[in-house]
Amino acid sequence: MASPKVFVPDGFTLIEIIFVMTLWSSLLGLGLVISFDSYRGHIFQSETKLVLNYLYYARALSMANANSSSYGVQLTDSKVILFSAPEYNQSQTSNIVREDLVSIGSAVPTNAVFAPLTGQSTAPVIFELALGNRNSEIRVNGQGGILW
Repeated sequence: MASPKVFVPDGFTLIEIIFVMTLWSSLLGLGLVISFDSYRGHIFQSETKLVLNYLYYARALSMANANSSSYGVQLTDSKVILFSAPEYNQSQTSNIVREDLVSIGSAVPTNAVFAPLTGQSTAPVIFELALGNRNSEIRVNGQGGILW
């Protein structure tokens, strides 16, 4: 006697396809949220390093007594400015445009000026940077130390 034929479906059911598509879209959505947060973190770290590098460079130029003048850094809403002279003079600057995403918490504009040869700061200064829940405080003390 012949055995009865068993029906075996070829392929996936509609429920299985919908379940897999839902799973993939959930994973994709979660991945996008995590990648955007990581991108914001990268922007914030880049901005902090940019301000720090300008401060270190201004202090190094002052200690080397380049052009027999003091150097400083000014932080505005849109730029980080390296200047030479006792105070900010627009004709003697080197500036770079900052990211608008990172906000400045301290009074804008903020200047840090370093004395020639000693590298001491003329006054203690605090640069506050913020992006979302990330905050960074860069301090320049009276002895010219840069702390962050």
